Amino acid sequence: MGPLLWIIGVVAGIALAVVTVVFNLQKWVIIIATSILGAGVVFGTFILMFNPQADVVANPVKLALSQSPMLMILFAALAIFGIVVQVRQNRTYTIATYNRWETA
Repeated sequence: MGPLLWIIGVVAGIALAVVTVVFNLQKWVIIIATSILGAGVVFGTFILMFNPQADVVANPVKLALSQSPMLMILFAALAIFGIVVQVRQNRTYTIATYNRWETA
């Protein structure tokens, strides 16, 4: 199933990229992705700090989340908290538009 799974992944990625651009969801994609990645970094840091024998390249976060439902709930809560904080911080932020060819 290697090539088939790869093709499905590429098609799904292209479809999500098109949906993101068409519906102007770039800000939300970045907020959600950084919140999930930030929660993963926090959990990975704690796992490596309190369990020095954990192998960094063996994905210790996935192992810890699969072992305990409570850790999965805490991971989801931390990711949701990150989304809420970023949305509140970036609510009024807009990118200043300009035409660099006008000034030339």
